[in-house]
Amino acid sequence: MTKIQFYLLILTSIGVVDEIFYHHFKHDLIRHKECLKENLLHMARYVNYFLIFNLTAHFEMLGNFAWLMIFIVFCDIIVGFLDIWVEPSSREKFGGLTKQEYLLHMMLSFMLGIFLFNFLPVLFAQTQQPTAFIYLGADWNWVRTLFTICSLGSVVMFSRAVYILKRT
Repeated sequence: MTKIQFYLLILTSIGVVDEIFYHHFKHDLIRHKECLKENLLHMARYVNYFLIFNLTAHFEMLGNFAWLMIFIVFCDIIVGFLDIWVEPSSREKFGGLTKQEYLLHMMLSFMLGIFLFNFLPVLFAQTQQPTAFIYLGADWNWVRTLFTICSLGSVVMFSRAVYILKRT
């Protein structure tokens, strides 16, 4: 496992705790109309992380394909900023974020920064190579398996959100 993969797994672990405990069990945000913008942003994030997990686990993206991954990462950064922007009004009904959730968000931001600080230079270096989209082969290891499970978790969360939003 590379340090970039390690940072991504730590980031994901913290994000899963935030998502499952605060967004689903404590507040069930998906069922509150005033949280629609925040929910839509989280759905965009599910798509981003599905792509990030699958592409980093199974492919090497060089040249113009590396620019695609950079675009996905920058889309996630924009989604993150928008999420921070809409969160106060989205959580007003619940009295705002708890101190614990603020702490969790601070940890998420810190880990995201560490991940991006290490991942973006690699991606920019890959843009300088000849364009190629290389499948890493059928040789699976536990990291690729774990990343695939994480990407499937993103699909499950996205599907759950779509299902609930269609019913409300």
